[in-house]
Amino acid sequence: MLTRNALGNLINRYKAVLGKCRLLNVFGSLAVAGMLVAGGAGIAAATEIDISADTNVSDVTQPDLKNDGAQFSADKTLTINEDATAAHVTTASDNTGSIVLNTSYTLTVTGDIGATGAAIKAITGEGSLNTGGNVTTNSLTLLGASNSIINGTLTLTDGVSSVKNLIKVGGLVNESASTLTIAAGDLVLSDSASFTNAGTLNVGVTGAKATLDLRGAANVTNAGTITVDGRSGSAPVPSDNLATLVITSSQLDALHAGSGQLNVGGGDGGFVAFYDETVTLNTGDLADTATGGKIALLADSILGTHNLVLNGTTLKIAESA
Repeated sequence: MLTRNALGNLINRYKAVLGKCRLLNVFGSLAVAGMLVAGGAGIAAATEIDISADTNVSDVTQPDLKNDGAQFSADKTLTINEDATAAHVTTASDNTGSIVLNTSYTLTVTGDIGATGAAIKAITGEGSLNTGGNVTTNSLTLLGASNSIINGTLTLTDGVSSVKNLIKVGGLVNESASTLTIAAGDLVLSDSASFTNAGTLNVGVTGAKATLDLRGAANVTNAGTITVDGRSGSAPVPSDNLATLVITSSQLDALHAGSGQLNVGGGDGGFVAFYDETVTLNTGDLADTATGGKIALLADSILGTHNLVLNGTTLKIAESA
């Protein structure tokens, strides 16, 4: 049987142990809470990378975009030095942030690059770009050998742009202060896409074959100037280095309606190819430049399956490409 003192000592020991347990529980709870907060912060950081400093994406430099998003919070540069995938690349304010695509690397963005009212300042380089969403930028310079695809609408705001091997866009908006040159390759608009040109759009440069194919476009609007010309000055280019605009004859009126102007270079410099069963051309449909514009009617069967109506217009029929 315990004495009163022994019983008191036992009770005191029990209280001491109980106090330690409570203290451990408090620290344990704080540690767990801290881990949860840290984990939450980690998750938040992983969902969007803040590009507040010049950032390289490469094998040795972090962060790797993986499937996360990125946002420019300052006018910095994101350089792609390895194949990278991002959910989106946006900017907090208009005309902020540049993307550099280095040779042979591809940036794949499942969502949008830039946004209406907040265009990326510039996208440049000799790599390639593939997007599932829209691209809004002041300037786009893609000069690489690899093909690029923009499945959404490409909107160019107020810079100078030049593209090679941008083979497909889901829509094209070239705003009034923007100049776009299709320097090489076949740029095709997706079926039911919208095409709006309010600025300057050039198809072709000397020494390279370039094509703008609008046949699939459901809505065609031109309030600017479109020039289809593969020449330098008045010098002709070889017949396999032609600038070509591919349209339906019904789209022709829309391209030079109102303030819109369509120029087709002479001297084998530019062609307009129609893929209609019946083509109707009226005087003044094309504004001649230099030695005069020409129209090439290209199809699987140039004569026989196509009906041609001429209203004072001279037509040159070329062999099918």
